[in-house]
Amino acid sequence: MSLKRKVTIQSRTVTYDGEGMPVTTWANIEDIEGTLLPFGNKLALQEYGFTEDVKYRFFYKGSNSNLVRGNQLVYGSLDLPIVYVADYGKAMDVLLNTSEVNAGGDR
Repeated sequence: MSLKRKVTIQSRTVTYDGEGMPVTTWANIEDIEGTLLPFGNKLALQEYGFTEDVKYRFFYKGSNSNLVRGNQLVYGSLDLPIVYVADYGKAMDVLLNTSEVNAGGDR
């Protein structure tokens, strides 16, 4: 059984409307495949000393300049903001959160 999942990397753009309010839009950058696993805060703290809220871990074979904090991965109806990236050259370990606002049409 393969654990590989196809996800879409998205980048955020913030513009301002006529009243000066920020408007966030997400643009698709590329589709990639990797291993997506559930991952908890206790494991993030044990392995990385990382205290930010973490829900998933994504392993990517290779290196990808679009896997950076601030971008997000989309898998099905899940918007998964990238909170930490460890780039080992031949592989990347990406920690993800779940979007607080997951409206689906707000991409």
